[in-house]
Amino acid sequence: MFFDVSYQSYLPALIGTDDLVDGNGKLGASQSFAALAGPGLGGGLVGLVGAARAMSADAISYVVSVASLVAIRARERPPQPDQRQKLTTEIAEGLSFVLRHPILRKIVACTGTANLFGAMAMALEIIFLVRLLHVRPADTGLLIAVASLGGVAGGALGLFPIGELFPGAFTCTIFVFLDMLDGVLARMKGTTGTWGAFLDSTMDRIADAGIFSGLVIWFMLGGRNPLLAGVCLFCLVAGNLVSYVKARAEGLGLRCDVGLIERPERMVISLVAVGVSGLGVPYILNVGLWALAVIYFALAVMSAFLVKRRQAHG
Repeated sequence: MFFDVSYQSYLPALIGTDDLVDGNGKLGASQSFAALAGPGLGGGLVGLVGAARAMSADAISYVVSVASLVAIRARERPPQPDQRQKLTTEIAEGLSFVLRHPILRKIVACTGTANLFGAMAMALEIIFLVRLLHVRPADTGLLIAVASLGGVAGGALGLFPIGELFPGAFTCTIFVFLDMLDGVLARMKGTTGTWGAFLDSTMDRIADAGIFSGLVIWFMLGGRNPLLAGVCLFCLVAGNLVSYVKARAEGLGLRCDVGLIERPERMVISLVAVGVSGLGVPYILNVGLWALAVIYFALAVMSAFLVKRRQAHG
């Protein structure tokens, strides 16, 4: 609780007033990323190496956090001697101001109750899943991560539309990496199944929608490039079409593995193009998105022809 209050109060001393919106957006995105990646990665570590070693990894993360804080070189200007007051006096003045303000007091009440009951629900949720439903630790972390997906999608969508292409691409790249890591852990532990495959596929569609929707908004607003906005929209629709064709074919008992370029490779193409473009490299985003559109079109056509040929051969 004290850390959350402190880092938000310290931010204006680290960056200028003009960068506060961008800074708060990045803090929100990183917090949302932690909410998604933490439970899934923690559950995977518990299932892979046990609870004790997983807690050791958590302790190491705190050491990294402390080292990062110590590495901050900026120092907040101390108040003038005539401005110093007792801590209790400052707390009383702050509370009095917040309680008198019609908007701030509602925000404090909403945030306070949400944090209190949210923490209570999270603790009971884990007990319910583990003790009553006997859900494995890895699956428990996965379920909590899915519940946090909306917050992460909101953080990612908050970066692309304001032109923060590199931070947004970096965040999404970590999501793709964690998605691949989750599959590797499941295969190592022998815990793959139909439910996990279904859930993974559903999360992939949500991630694709978040990435391309954010790019569409950026190109239509700040990027001022309706043509590339249309290309992104085509990639989103064509990607869902390829997934639907494959799922529908398998539902009819026909295999539809084109094997040209799988989803991780397609995500790497798009995210590398977006991220490098965010670093100032010209034309790379245009080339990457047009190449991706061609790939999606080829996959859709090849998938349809493959299904037709296998249906004809029985």
